Amino acid sequence: MRIPDFTTEQLRHLANAPRFSSALSIMGSGWIIWEVLRNDQKQSMINYRLLLGMSIYDIFQSLAYFMSSWAVPVGTERAYGAAGTTGTCTAQGFFMQMGVATLSYNMFIALYYFLYVRFDLTKRSLERIEVAMHVLSFLIPFISCVLVLEDQAFNFAFGMCWISPNPQECADNDCKIQRGEHGVFYRTLTGLYMLSCIALGSIFSVMMYCSV
Repeated sequence: MRIPDFTTEQLRHLANAPRFSSALSIMGSGWIIWEVLRNDQKQSMINYRLLLGMSIYDIFQSLAYFMSSWAVPVGTERAYGAAGTTGTCTAQGFFMQMGVATLSYNMFIALYYFLYVRFDLTKRSLERIEVAMHVLSFLIPFISCVLVLEDQAFNFAFGMCWISPNPQECADNDCKIQRGEHGVFYRTLTGLYMLSCIALGSIFSVMMYCSV
């Protein structure tokens, strides 16, 4: 998808907007991590450990958002303030994609509360399930990162680097793709997974509410 022909001022705002919101996110997640790590009681509780995992991934993704167009290769068209290289662009895309784990954790936290309230499972049973939650939250985005890296599909997309063919216009037009031949496919799969996490998290929350 081609970015519209914004004015220079509009591109500047597009590049700077994520820096303010991501800075707030970094501070919020950092505070949660500090609160959990300094409290032994919270560390012993499954819900706080899940929240800790989600906050760690959120910081990585928020740092990638904070870099915004700075990580985009110098000279990239319609990228205001681009000051990076292909390597920095790939790194930003990698951390952006790993940040998908935050949605996995959000879904699993809702699932945890549903299982705890509805089935009154023992702590030992919930801890076994917790391990699977942490493993899946890591593996799903990591495997997708490996596939995208192999395809060289971490490229400039929507103001910063994420999953996209390069040139970006090749997502809609019949032109020769230099990097990321399957970029649109991987981006679509990621979007579907993110929507699934949001939908399942909402369903678990409603089911928990109805079971009280």
